Amino acid sequence: MQKRKGFTLVELLVVVSIIALLISILLPTLGRAKELTKQVLCAANLSGIGKAIALYRSENDDMYPILPDIDQDSAHYQARLRLGPECTRASLRDGAQQNLCLLVKGHYLSWGMFLCPSTGNQELDRSQNENWKYGLGGNVDGQDKIFCDYAIQIPYSHGGDNLCPLAPNMDGRIAILGDKGPDGNYNTEWSPNHPKDGENLLYAGGNVRFSRDKNDDDDKNTGGWGGNNVYTADNWDNDDPENPELLSNGNDVGYPASTKDSVLWTWRP
Repeated sequence: MQKRKGFTLVELLVVVSIIALLISILLPTLGRAKELTKQVLCAANLSGIGKAIALYRSENDDMYPILPDIDQDSAHYQARLRLGPECTRASLRDGAQQNLCLLVKGHYLSWGMFLCPSTGNQELDRSQNENWKYGLGGNVDGQDKIFCDYAIQIPYSHGGDNLCPLAPNMDGRIAILGDKGPDGNYNTEWSPNHPKDGENLLYAGGNVRFSRDKNDDDDKNTGGWGGNNVYTADNWDNDDPENPELLSNGNDVGYPASTKDSVLWTWRP
């Protein structure tokens, strides 16, 4: 009897179909594992920034990094970011995130630490222009761009309007840095860095965690002190300023309304 020397067309089609089925099953799992790895790397970035802030504070009278010529009473945390040759307010403006440039100037970290691996955003090649030496956003070749995927606690006291500025002796449970806020609704969407999951948060105590926190109304982003929405100015009972009671989460950005109110801000072009 003559032996078969190969597969029939039907057998080949069956094998190809099985392989295709396995790929369709495994690809989402592999994609999910890849994203989880990026979330961990993102958390590592925030942890590194937290350590850099701690080192900066240890060498600067326990103060958080604030550009040296900032007037805290009049500075506008929402100011459009600008690239510049010097690490000063005059060069960079007073947008909240620009203060982090002091960590690079002091050689505590590099620019790449401000980019979350999940976003795929690229670091600016600053060697192309001497006026791009500092700054986390600004105009590049006629287009406004940002080079920081993280939001920062509104830092300026603004004449007392901000009840929770970046300052020594902050409660360690207050979120001071994290993935940038939602592009749309602050209560129903996660950070666009990890839109299906939540956000990485750095707390004043130096710890980092991935938050999937929601409140009883299913509002998201409530990983702050006492269930505070970390991207909105919330509503508080401040009868006891050091132990305020969260009444409800807010809907928009604004100056922190209690001594524990995290409001993480990011500039968008």
